[in-house]
Amino acid sequence: MAERSQPSPTPSEGHVIAAEVRAIDLFKLAASAGCTVEELAAQLSLGQEHATQAGQISHPSNDVTFSSAPLFPLTDEPGIHTAVLSLAARPGLLDSANVPKCLIKMGPQTLLGHVLTQLRSGGIRRVVLVLGRHGGAIRESVTALPVAAHLEIVFVDVGADYEEGFARSLLAAAPRVGNEPFLLCASDHIFDAALVNEMRSSLREGWSEEMTATVLVERRDATDLAKLPNTAVFVDFDDTSKRVMSIGKSAHGTACHGLEAGLYACTGAVFSSLASLLCKSQYFTLAQAMQQLSFEGKLGVVLTEDRVWFALETSAQLEETIEDTLHGALFPWQVSIVRASE
Repeated sequence: MAERSQPSPTPSEGHVIAAEVRAIDLFKLAASAGCTVEELAAQLSLGQEHATQAGQISHPSNDVTFSSAPLFPLTDEPGIHTAVLSLAARPGLLDSANVPKCLIKMGPQTLLGHVLTQLRSGGIRRVVLVLGRHGGAIRESVTALPVAAHLEIVFVDVGADYEEGFARSLLAAAPRVGNEPFLLCASDHIFDAALVNEMRSSLREGWSEEMTATVLVERRDATDLAKLPNTAVFVDFDDTSKRVMSIGKSAHGTACHGLEAGLYACTGAVFSSLASLLCKSQYFTLAQAMQQLSFEGKLGVVLTEDRVWFALETSAQLEETIEDTLHGALFPWQVSIVRASE
C-alpha cells in the first residue's frame, strides 16, 4: 500500500500547510524503531480508520504537533474519476490453478490491492472490475481491502469459463461506463499516484477535440526495446505533436520510441474500436484497437518522465518488485515528513 503526503487543509482548520517534503530511509527508520523493514511496511498499511500524519520538522528539543489528514481525501478536481480493469484475461505465466496473479501477496496485501490503492491515491473514485476465472475469490478479496471503503467498485462477471481474451472482455464494462471518459488500467501494473492523476486530466489539457484516447509511455531507445519480454507493447510517436504513429508488438522506425506502460485515458471511441474488431474476428488485442485510433490521428502520448511504475508480467519482474518494495525502495510504501510553511 502506498502512503503519500496529501494536501493539508488551511491553518484555520488547525492543520499545517506542506511547504517541504522529505523522503525517509525505511532502513534507518526500522532500525530506530527496533523492528524489521517488513514489520514497518505492514504497520504503514493499516486499515481505513487510520490517517496519514503531517507535522512540522522541528529542533529535537522542541515539541512537535502532528495533525491528521484523511488517507484518501475526497477531490473535486476535474478530470476522469472512473477506471476500468479486466481480470478476465487468459491465464498468464504467474497464474496458478488455485491463485490468480492478481491475488499474489506483495508485502501485507495483494497485487490487486496495490493497484487499486494507487488508483485511489491518484484521484480515481469508481472502479469497474471485469471478472472471469476465480471471480468469487477476487470479489471477496477486493471487498475486504481497506481501500474498498473509499471506492465505488462495480463488478462485472463474464463467467468462470470465459476464454475469449482480455480485449474482448473490456466490452462487458461498456454499459457500466456509459458515455463518460475512463482510465483503462492493466491489472498487473502499479503506478505512482502522480501518473494516475496526470492521466486523469490528459484528455482535457492541451489536446484538440479530435483526440479520443491517450497512452502512458516510457521513452526508450530502440536498442533497449529489443531486450524486453514478448509481452511488451511498443509505441512510435511524434515528439512534437505527441501523437502516436504506431502501437503494437514491434517498433516501426520513427525517431521516437517508447514502451506502453499499461495505462490509457479513454473515451467511448475505444469501445467502438473494440466492437469493430469483434465484427472481424473472435480474438483481437487492445493494441489493435489503439492502432486503429493512431491511424486516425486520435491517440496521444503522455510520458512517464522517470516517474515510477511497475509491470509484473514475468516471474523475474515479480521477484524484483517484491524485493524492491520490501527492502528499501520508497515505492509503493512511501513515507514523507512535511514541514509547515513559515
